[in-house]
Amino acid sequence: MNSKNILDHFIELTDPREDNKRHEQEIINIDGKTLCRSHGKGKSAIHMVSAWANKAGLTIGQVKVDDKSNEITAIPELLQA
Repeated sequence: MNSKNILDHFIELTDPREDNKRHEQEIINIDGKTLCRSHGKGKSAIHMVSAWANKAGLTIGQVKVDDKSNEITAIPELLQA
């Protein structure tokens, strides 16, 4: 699934006219996590944002969040990957 498909799917999920079709379609979840034990002396923990295909049970994309940034700014990068 490419970034255009993910974005199109997101738009469909937020469109109330698509309510009847949702149960048939793949749901894409976007979530941020901090990797356990990824910090150390002088370095901060690694933060990742992932796109998860719910029905397929697969991670379909991941990006590392920049050290001086947050998850919100990493989402567009994930959608374009």
